[in-house]
Amino acid sequence: MVLFQRGRSKSSPPGFLNVGYGGSDDEEQNVYQRGKNSKNQYSSSCSRKSGQTSINFSPFRIIQAICFGLICLQFIRSHKNVQNLNMEMFELQGEYESSNIHIVGLEQELDSAHGDFYLLQMKLLTGNSNEQTHHAGLSESERKGVTDKIIEKQEHQVDRIDQLQKRIQKNYEVELGRRFGPGPYHVEFHININGSRKFLTIETAPNNLMPHSVYYFMEMIERGVWDKTIFVNSAEHIINAALVGHEDNKDRSYLVEERLAFNEYSHEFEHEEYTLGFDGTGPGFYVNIRDNADIHGPGRGMGHSATMMDDADPCFAKVIIGEETMQLLKEVSLGDAAKKKSGSDDAVVNSYIEKAIIIHIPDERLKKIKMK
Repeated sequence: MVLFQRGRSKSSPPGFLNVGYGGSDDEEQNVYQRGKNSKNQYSSSCSRKSGQTSINFSPFRIIQAICFGLICLQFIRSHKNVQNLNMEMFELQGEYESSNIHIVGLEQELDSAHGDFYLLQMKLLTGNSNEQTHHAGLSESERKGVTDKIIEKQEHQVDRIDQLQKRIQKNYEVELGRRFGPGPYHVEFHININGSRKFLTIETAPNNLMPHSVYYFMEMIERGVWDKTIFVNSAEHIINAALVGHEDNKDRSYLVEERLAFNEYSHEFEHEEYTLGFDGTGPGFYVNIRDNADIHGPGRGMGHSATMMDDADPCFAKVIIGEETMQLLKEVSLGDAAKKKSGSDDAVVNSYIEKAIIIHIPDERLKKIKMK
């Protein structure tokens, strides 16, 4: 009995090895056909797998992967930049606090030097007729030497204070740009006058001139400190904005814990009509309804020269939209001031700030406003 038959049957194609059980040609043909079908199925399966692989590595998928990688890289860089900015802010805050401490100490020393200087000056001016003017028995040349030393010390302290103030201004100029963008900035006031809503827009001073004051003001506006607060019409040259609630008439100064570190001032931005100035180091501010450079500018203090800035009120913004509103506010203010001057009790709060918001004015519109 033949178990296996090697060779090629008549029905087999050339090169095909016939392995069978010694059956008939029909059985061999069936075996051959089943093998051929299995081969075709395997080839089809490989083709499908190959097609799937080509889809996985298509250009679209590759571009997606690249874009995802770039987004991740940008996120990492942005996170690192935020960390660096936070570190810079921490350092600037430390410098600011340190500068404030130095300024307080130097101002105390300067006040002491002022007192010594004026006391000695008064003694020298009284002449030699009174023996009390001979300070500790000093001769004329010795008294002059003491005076010169006091003046030299005073000038040195003034110079140190000036350097610290410039450092504080530089820090605030950087922080202004980081927090609010490039200046100047614009704030729109919604003001209620005798029950009627009016609008007023102000523009802050350039950042390089009054950075400390502008930042102080913008930070309060951003927090809504001045919303629903009153105007106090008690003077004929200014309109005071007071941190007093319109609805409850309660003091709201607790909302602002800090004050300006010093009386910042610039001769390039003075107290002209319709400008805004802080009352000393704030937080209260006022609107000038006439030119008040001689009243609120440098040199208003007794015994000070016009070149010193330590007694000037900071002027930090000006009205650019709302002249009619200002005229109406001015009329109300002057009327209330006249009532108070005459001793009348009829003066009431006729105007208050409903809200104040930071706005953006397009450049083209801003140019047209300033051309008027």
